[in-house]
Amino acid sequence: MNTRTLLIPSLLLACSSIAFTACHRAESPADTQRDVAKAQAEGQKDVNEARTEAGEKVADARNDVATAHEDAAGKVANAQHDEARQETRASDQMADAQHDANKKVAKADYNVAVEKAKADHKVATERCEALSGSAQRDCKKQADAQYDQAKEQAKAMRDSNGG
Repeated sequence: MNTRTLLIPSLLLACSSIAFTACHRAESPADTQRDVAKAQAEGQKDVNEARTEAGEKVADARNDVATAHEDAAGKVANAQHDEARQETRASDQMADAQHDANKKVAKADYNVAVEKAKADHKVATERCEALSGSAQRDCKKQADAQYDQAKEQAKAMRDSNGG
């Protein structure tokens, strides 16, 4: 056998050993703390943006309800011929506007809850980086499970509130 034939498998074995030992290696506490702080800051920024957007959507929804209410009140006041029919129609329009507003509020609340879940998940996974091996893997699985549960709760809340 020549030296090249033995050299190539030996090099492959050495490289794979080095690569395998680098997997699931714990970060230094300073790196973990930096990553956690960064994840917290980014998560808080995302949650604040979602809250701002939700506030705008809630304001829009309330404005839509107020406009629909004004329109309905005007229609009721102007109805002289068929007052009962006009009132019913106006009330239906107001109810539709209220329903639409409830959907907008539920969706805005959902978006805030999902952004918070994302931020919490990012922080949790960054904290997992301080661990190694199976402890790190288990930590990340738990973080993923908590994220999935938070998203499901947000969805259930949205769906129960008309979103």
